[in-house]
Amino acid sequence: MLTKKTLKKLGRATKKVEDLSIALSDQIETAKERGKDNTVKVKRKAKKGEKTVDVKESDLWIEVRYGSEQAIDVLKKKYPKVWETSKAKEEALKERREIETEILGCRPNEMNLYKHILITLDIIKNYEEIN
Repeated sequence: MLTKKTLKKLGRATKKVEDLSIALSDQIETAKERGKDNTVKVKRKAKKGEKTVDVKESDLWIEVRYGSEQAIDVLKKKYPKVWETSKAKEEALKERREIETEILGCRPNEMNLYKHILITLDIIKNYEEIN
């Protein structure tokens, strides 16, 4: 049910997610800028076993976007704060989804016309309390 209390709770959770998103973006950009010219020794599979090669950090960040566990492990050791913030953001997103589900009675991505109408009626009914 949508009340002033639940709306404030959702607002706080949303603000937390937004703040962590901004912090994470800033941390990633700072890490990329600081390490753009750095190279890291990484073991890679070769035709005959493993081979140690020099890989630019900027290439590792690209590999992270594609889910490379090896790149994640290397950069996680070098920039642990980035992954701590990422984990905090994921936890905040989970908390916000739980609040949204509590308010809506379903997950937001499962909304249908009927649910939208019920929420609209709830807002109208509780307009005085919400404002």
